[in-house]
Amino acid sequence: AAPALGTQGTLTDGGAIGALVMGDGTNWNCAEAKSLKVIIVTCPPYHARGDGVTDDRAALNTANTAATTTGTLVLPRGTYKISSNLTLSAAVQFANGAVLSPDAAVVVTITGPFTAGQHQIFTTGAGTISFAGGKVRELIPQWWGANGADGTSDTTAIQAAIDAAAGAVFANGRLPIFLPTGLYQTTAPLV
Repeated sequence: AAPALGTQGTLTDGGAIGALVMGDGTNWNCAEAKSLKVIIVTCPPYHARGDGVTDDRAALNTANTAATTTGTLVLPRGTYKISSNLTLSAAVQFANGAVLSPDAAVVVTITGPFTAGQHQIFTTGAGTISFAGGKVRELIPQWWGANGADGTSDTTAIQAAIDAAAGAVFANGRLPIFLPTGLYQTTAPLV
């Protein structure tokens, strides 16, 4: 049996479309997730591919609508290409390896709460990730691919976090950026 939502661990890919293995070793399949009010975007009827090639915008939008009224939207490992503007208003949980990849000039707006570890969940350089609604407390550059550990440049990822924070719409001020412990290398000025 799947654990209750409040006790879930880190999500990892279960090796099959729509299957997830929880941090405590239990498995979720599409039917179990549905009974727990968890919307897994790769499950029927959403069928997001997460292959980085197929446009997953329609699947994510439909799953977001369902999750807004019934539960949490879960993105398993994969790269979710988005070819037109999208707003995610439901609670979203990113598995390790789940990445949103908006095309050039595309804006993905996150207005609901979301959960992600210290791993990349957004691509850099093409589209834009924006935040509104005050549900996100802070941003970390790791979500855009910063490493903070291996001596490679983190400039692009840190700048993407700064840009997202600067564009965030919140009644109580700016969205802070948190740098987890590490050694961050920049090779250009941050603005």
